[in-house]
Amino acid sequence: MRLFPDVYAAAGVTLDHAAWCRAAALLLRGRGALSGHSAALLRGADVLPRDAPVEVTVPRDKRLAPQRGLVVVRCCLTAACPDR
Repeated sequence: MRLFPDVYAAAGVTLDHAAWCRAAALLLRGRGALSGHSAALLRGADVLPRDAPVEVTVPRDKRLAPQRGLVVVRCCLTAACPDR
């Protein structure tokens, strides 16, 4: 089953939020980070709203087409970032 471009899941895999987070991480290929409630869930916090999309943060210059179930935040991701 296709989850995102070039990211697939085997038939029968439970597609919970954590699985969608792993799929989003594969989509990012190291050029962004899980953020918000998605990152908190993977760190063990039980704060996920019902039916929440996966949230990722990517650099402003990263091209990432809109995807169903994915919220994209654009921000500088370096330590020297003026946004911090």
